[in-house]
Amino acid sequence: MQNVCEEIERHQIVLENFIRYSSEVEKKGTACDIAKLANDLNARSKELQEFDIHKSFDYNVTDVHFALPQAENDIKSVFGNLAVDIRGMY
Repeated sequence: MQNVCEEIERHQIVLENFIRYSSEVEKKGTACDIAKLANDLNARSKELQEFDIHKSFDYNVTDVHFALPQAENDIKSVFGNLAVDIRGMY
């Protein structure tokens, strides 16, 4: 999950930088600059839109480790008290 979060954060930063750059070109660029960059910006925007987190990571592998308590008292505290009633005998 940590890798997924980091990848999403990286993609968010890339998107924010792209939006900031596009805005700067729009505000400060000449008509010639905008015309020259239009195809590149459109191509990059399509590339950024195709980001798919599910293709970036394999969710099929999960490491889970279980550790048993070492002492009998530890086991009792994990599972509680067990009472069995067999044919009315408690």
